[in-house]
Amino acid sequence: MSRSQPSLARRLALSFVIATTVLASAGVTLALVALDGTYAAVMHASRSVAGDLRRAANGSLALATSGTTANLRRRNPGFWALAVDDRGARLQIGEPPRLAVRFLEATPATITGASGIDFRIEGPGRTSQARLVRTGSPAGVVRLAVGGVDPGTVSPLAWVATVRGIGLVAALMVLAVLVIALWLLLVPLVLNGLRPLARSAAQIDGSDPTRRLPEAGVVVELLPMVRAFNGALDRLEDALERRARFMSDAAHELRTPLAVLNLKLEDLPTGPVRTELRQSVFRLSGMVGQMLDAERLRASPQVRRPVDLVALARTAVADVAPLAYAAGYELELKAETDRVMVDADPPSIRRALTNLLSNAVAHGGGCGMIEVRVAPEGAIEVSDAGPGVPEAERERIFEPFHRVQWDRDGCGLGLYLVREIMRLHGGDVALVADRSPGACFRLSFGGVRPT
Repeated sequence: MSRSQPSLARRLALSFVIATTVLASAGVTLALVALDGTYAAVMHASRSVAGDLRRAANGSLALATSGTTANLRRRNPGFWALAVDDRGARLQIGEPPRLAVRFLEATPATITGASGIDFRIEGPGRTSQARLVRTGSPAGVVRLAVGGVDPGTVSPLAWVATVRGIGLVAALMVLAVLVIALWLLLVPLVLNGLRPLARSAAQIDGSDPTRRLPEAGVVVELLPMVRAFNGALDRLEDALERRARFMSDAAHELRTPLAVLNLKLEDLPTGPVRTELRQSVFRLSGMVGQMLDAERLRASPQVRRPVDLVALARTAVADVAPLAYAAGYELELKAETDRVMVDADPPSIRRALTNLLSNAVAHGGGCGMIEVRVAPEGAIEVSDAGPGVPEAERERIFEPFHRVQWDRDGCGLGLYLVREIMRLHGGDVALVADRSPGACFRLSFGGVRPT
């Protein structure tokens, strides 16, 4: 990057130098603030919350039902607090301001013991003073931010106990820690301001075409780029919507002529021409049906609930069994446990599994075993003993309308629909490459529910 090129980090560093210079010149003022009632109020509040923190049975943070914090909350409707321990457990009281949440999350363990950082949240009244501290509690060491305390609600005895021992030296030490911490946090804070935007961009994919980059909290230098990127996504979503609408309309319009064509074929004399035409119409009807399935999958909401994969696989195997036996196959279901529970939309998963079983019947070589295995980690495998998938085609078989020479009667949408269904469930489908002979497809879910 050239020196003449604008740099957000350089601008922030310059403004930080100016701010810390002004802050250093106001050291004596900060020392006097230690005796201010507002400062004492938030310090008393932080000690109260830390003393009332408890560790719940499940490891989360909880607040004692009785104690000084409960009294503070009754007297201060705007009181708020946020506690985070070193394991990431959080406890939120009230509505912490966004600035306080970001400050707490961005601050590492550079504030130790009883020292802390005091700051103000913009707002009316004297309840805008806030405090950030890392301190011990009955639940362990936590990072704690508190605010929204009216000094008038703190008793004189609590005020005296809080400010006792706070003097000029302590205030100057707080100032030194603050300046050093801000210097150490400069680069991480700059990066933390950009990382949420990068994470949002990484989450944009084809599963949700309405997702956009958020404009809230974006620095003004990046705002035009974010808006231009979101505009491009709007145009792309419109193009995809028009294409999907065209596919759906075309599929609906084709159903009637195909039905008429089927009736007309019955009037033809029996022979090779009639057989070939019936096969072509059957394949075209299957393609139209899968196109409509793809549109329903895109438009219909997925209703997830606890589903037993073993029971679902048993039902799908029973549905396909007559077709498999008539084609010369044996069919077997294997499960290492009686139940494997996942959160899923049952009709969609059953459709995906049926597509895989139909695919095995169509391409399994007309003999041998078709095996369905339900794994305890939340996966279903469908394997056959046929010729398998050519290595050059293993990445492309999931693309819509992709057909290869060995797939003579397929429509090119079955495996595509399986992948779309699984990705809507946070999982995926993959061809297990190390299985031979035959092909093995694995449906993987995001995780299992405890049984």
